[in-house]
Amino acid sequence: MDKKREIAGYVRLNFQRCLRQGKTIIILIALFFFFQMYLGNVRGVLIKNNEVLGLGEMFLAITNTNYTAFTIWAGFILLICDIPYHEKGIYPYLLRTSKISWFYGQLIYIVAITFFYFAYIFLLLLIMIAPQITIKLEWTKTFFQMINLPTKYGIESWFVFPVSIMRVQTPSILLVACVILNLLAGILNGFLTMFLHMLWKNGPGIAVGVVGLGFDYWITVVLLGQDYLLYVSPLSLARIGNISASSYNHMKPGFSYACSFMVCIILISAAFMRKNVKTYEYD
Repeated sequence: MDKKREIAGYVRLNFQRCLRQGKTIIILIALFFFFQMYLGNVRGVLIKNNEVLGLGEMFLAITNTNYTAFTIWAGFILLICDIPYHEKGIYPYLLRTSKISWFYGQLIYIVAITFFYFAYIFLLLLIMIAPQITIKLEWTKTFFQMINLPTKYGIESWFVFPVSIMRVQTPSILLVACVILNLLAGILNGFLTMFLHMLWKNGPGIAVGVVGLGFDYWITVVLLGQDYLLYVSPLSLARIGNISASSYNHMKPGFSYACSFMVCIILISAAFMRKNVKTYEYD
């Protein structure tokens, strides 16, 4: 069996294990009901007023608003907290492959599950506002109104996005940057969770995400976004409103810094895991 097929096999096995877990279904259903509760009235108001909204605008807002961002990351943390998976059925496969193939299979799976998770978030947003969607590249009047008066659209909780950013950047540019930052933050959390489990097999993998989420909450809510602490908080860097490249606040970290910081942690953790994989005991 060649290396590519071995690695692909481990990725497939991980997805099968993920889908067999009851918690995965619970997380996906819980997210659906959360968005239904949070945005369930938006479509009706849009249809009534004959208004349209950009899907990207909604993604930018819900990943920038504390209430929804914390919920999205909580679901992701619960989803990946037990990576790498351990089950008896994989032993015959391990005997026919190498630990290196197993290792790269885990890394690719983490990247893939992060992509699929945020694709699901996009799908939920699509469900909540379809068919009142526009593909125009400029900001919609509806989005401005939603930010200023979210209760008019049935949003009873926070719905936040800095207008200062909207005045200087198009939604398409910000959306690309936002997706990249969120994917990097998700991959980083997955790699660090796996790194912890390789060092401490029965350790609390969820601790990595909980600490990161708690640090993000402390910075953005308790300290009200202290700029200097944003530089070392990956989940805070995943919010486009905290990036100076878009807000023109040069006290905040830039997009290049945010990407470089998270990529460095990802590569360092991957290098340490690669170094220790041959001595790692699966059982």
